[in-house]
Amino acid sequence: MSATPAGLTWRRLWDDTAAQVGSRAEARWLCEEASGAFGGEFGDVLDEPATDGMLAHLDAMLGRYAVGEPLQYVLGHWAFRRLDLMVDRRVLIPRPETELVAEVALAAAADAMTGSFRDEYTHLVAEVVAPVGQLRGVGDAV
Repeated sequence: MSATPAGLTWRRLWDDTAAQVGSRAEARWLCEEASGAFGGEFGDVLDEPATDGMLAHLDAMLGRYAVGEPLQYVLGHWAFRRLDLMVDRRVLIPRPETELVAEVALAAAADAMTGSFRDEYTHLVAEVVAPVGQLRGVGDAV
């Protein structure tokens, strides 16, 4: 892989991308995706130069974002609860509001599991997850 012109580090690219997209957080996610360094690893590569391939990937993502494609589709993945889900135009974008609904549903199911109707609720929750007959040992697993 060849390097880009001297001085074009991830720190500068992050600044330039933030100015272009208007959000430092969104710029970081784009730069993380292009660099392949996520979370704390991105901080470790800030002063390293980007390669031509990395820069081309960032430019392609910025082009898609500039014409209105949602950031989640541009990145190709998005967090939902404790999962990193692959997303594209074929799926709905996971939303924080949906995470809250899922948390409430899971809490209600957990509360029901401790009540006197544990067996009935276990069957109900299992039926939502998979049709009867596709799960074994449901009462033990839930």
